[in-house]
Amino acid sequence: MFNQQSLKKEHNIFKLKKALKNHLNFIKSKVQVKYSQEIKIEQDYIEAQQIESEVLEQNFYENCCGYGNKHEFPIIYWLLLFFYTFASTSVLVLVGYAQEFLLNKWLINLQNGEDLARKLVTLMWLFSGFITPLLGFVIDMYGQRSNLTIFSGLMAIWAHLLVLLQSPFEGLLLLGFSFALSYTTVWSSVLYLTHPHKYGRSLALFVCLQNFGISVTPHICSFFEMLTESKIVTESFLLLLAIMATMASLLVYKEDKKYVNLIDRGLQVESEISSKIKSSKIKS
Repeated sequence: MFNQQSLKKEHNIFKLKKALKNHLNFIKSKVQVKYSQEIKIEQDYIEAQQIESEVLEQNFYENCCGYGNKHEFPIIYWLLLFFYTFASTSVLVLVGYAQEFLLNKWLINLQNGEDLARKLVTLMWLFSGFITPLLGFVIDMYGQRSNLTIFSGLMAIWAHLLVLLQSPFEGLLLLGFSFALSYTTVWSSVLYLTHPHKYGRSLALFVCLQNFGISVTPHICSFFEMLTESKIVTESFLLLLAIMATMASLLVYKEDKKYVNLIDRGLQVESEISSKIKSSKIKS
């Protein structure tokens, strides 16, 4: 009697496990189908943009510069452009006045304060130069560029706060790390988002806006310094630029995920679109 009850109990447990396993397999299949459908929708949308850019007539500006072509220069390219402009400006402008700022705010009471301020800025650039190849290697191995843009922006905010309120040494090192990360992330991303025959134009625009930012921002900061008679307002303005860079990075992340991680697999998406278009032309 006891053996029969035990066998019956084991049989019921076996049936329950089998039912649970079948139910889990059903759920997994539904999730996989839903995910594949989402990928197909995004790929079809990208393909539609490609066909639209090829079929519709382009004006003189689009033919000469190509910046108006949404396929060759997608929205995420412009978001990365704004992110890099704000991020690089917030760092490079700081370098121009960092020695004076550090001396007046943190090192004024030290006998060798001026020399120490110069060494701190030099150390920031040395650290940034040393860490850049390592970051490039990590990005090539693991990708996640859209996540790293957010991380870079947040680090820039933290670094400016440290320089402004607590410690210039850690702040400058973190700022150098943030600059290196934004540089390797953005410039490698552009190569995934634009065609090889547009690399010159796409990268030149980044340099153009970066130079524009570091040329105009010091004059804006000087204007605020005249109004407030304080050097802190300059660092506060650069902190604002870092916040704007972080906001742009969030938009980059949103746009990237909409296209199923386009920023890391842009060339793969491009090849898929091209093969689809070729096959459709052959069938027609």
